[in-house]
Amino acid sequence: MAGLLKGLGATETDIESIKQISGGLPDDPTLLFRKSKNGRFCFDIKNGRIDRLEFQPFILSADEDFVRHDSGQVREFSEISDDLQLNSVLQGLLRFQAFMVQDIDVTRRPKLDYDSTDWVCTLFNLRTVTTPEMVGEPALEGVHSDGVDHTMTTLLGSENMTDDSAITFLHDMREKNAIR
Repeated sequence: MAGLLKGLGATETDIESIKQISGGLPDDPTLLFRKSKNGRFCFDIKNGRIDRLEFQPFILSADEDFVRHDSGQVREFSEISDDLQLNSVLQGLLRFQAFMVQDIDVTRRPKLDYDSTDWVCTLFNLRTVTTPEMVGEPALEGVHSDGVDHTMTTLLGSENMTDDSAITFLHDMREKNAIR
């Protein structure tokens, strides 16, 4: 992936710096075992642009397949800063995502304008923390979609992990959400 990202403009310096970008994240307002920042971007597919959008709090509901203890509550995270936003690796990842999903058919969700060539991307910079007293679960609610059409997850780095520290599962889109 590093070679592809370099082809999309990523520099070697930014490849190294993004591995440490999650080190100073503030506490997540929704989950004790997580550190987080958040930002929104607009993918203007027609004109080949990706622009940062104004920060805004948001709500995820059970109607959007977000079934968790804090469904329906206002969510307000700290904003990502220039160290991530201006990183050429992140910019390459956003370009890669736009390329990969631009012609994918999705089940249409209510209240969204699917005739628009613009897409909104909500980015989360997350760090899951596990200690002897607390188990961090990247997907506390099990299979879920967070009310979005596409999701891309990128592991930027890891510390203090063994081969059996985590398990990743691939899920079938027909699978029922919010079950563990």
